Amino acid sequence: MYDLHPMSDNAKRNFEQLLRKLAAPPTADKPDNLAEGTLVDGRYRVRQKLGEGGMGEVYEVEHVRIGRVLALKCMRRELAGDREALLRFQAEAKAAARIGSKHIVEVTDLGDLADGRPYLCMELLDGFTWEEELGGVPQSPPLVVHVVTQLCDALSVAHAEGIVHRDLKPSNVFLVHETGDSRFVKLTDFGVAKMLVSHGMRLTSTGVPLGTPHYMAPEQALGDKNLDHRVDIYGLGVMLYQALSGALPFEEPNFARLVTRICTEDAPDLAARCPQLDPDLCTIVQQSMARDPAQRFSHCTALKHALSGYR
Repeated sequence: MYDLHPMSDNAKRNFEQLLRKLAAPPTADKPDNLAEGTLVDGRYRVRQKLGEGGMGEVYEVEHVRIGRVLALKCMRRELAGDREALLRFQAEAKAAARIGSKHIVEVTDLGDLADGRPYLCMELLDGFTWEEELGGVPQSPPLVVHVVTQLCDALSVAHAEGIVHRDLKPSNVFLVHETGDSRFVKLTDFGVAKMLVSHGMRLTSTGVPLGTPHYMAPEQALGDKNLDHRVDIYGLGVMLYQALSGALPFEEPNFARLVTRICTEDAPDLAARCPQLDPDLCTIVQQSMARDPAQRFSHCTALKHALSGYR
């Protein structure tokens, strides 16, 4: 037989507290979230959370002094100590502000939250992403060309400033109603942008491919450190292909196989997949996605000119 001794009153209280904790429903731990009504930096009042991504959360805020409603993007807490991630975050604000194109989202401010995390403020876009509109359904050439030629205008200005976007994809293309155009393009997310050597800044370590795999140029997927504006030409080509056909040129179940195909195969023939399209338009798309950067269009203005007959 076991000699069982009764619990002391103190032990009993501790045991009961433990049982209550175990029985309590789990609570979501969201220390990064900004509560509605929070005043950021003495001037931005949080109205609601709009969403979140890999780098951080985005909120709708109001500038309390001038009444303007803006979007505030703040970095995730776990990334705030990562110097390279911090540089990329800051580069988004600096790149967009320096470019100053009407087709690139306007960034108005850069600062730090009370907990030290950086934030940036930008215009609040009232529209939808091109990704939401596409949904795997082919679009007519005039609609596609209207969007891509505006992207060419935005990127031409960026490239002239020595800035390569490097993460072109439909989810970074917003369509808003502006200047009488219901499909006015606003390009977002320069968080992966690269400042070329001529501007004295590199943002990524050698051999680290940054961007979204399906839209990466082969040299980007391989981690080439000497990337230039032609990776954006490739990204535009992939978006053209996707929007015109309703499918991505390369789709694989894992990153390794996807990168292998991008780096070793030419993009599947768009004309064969979509025989109803003008063969010359298909040739333009294929040239934009040439594996050899030297075989692509030399700059965005040349691509825009080639597409001008399909508006």
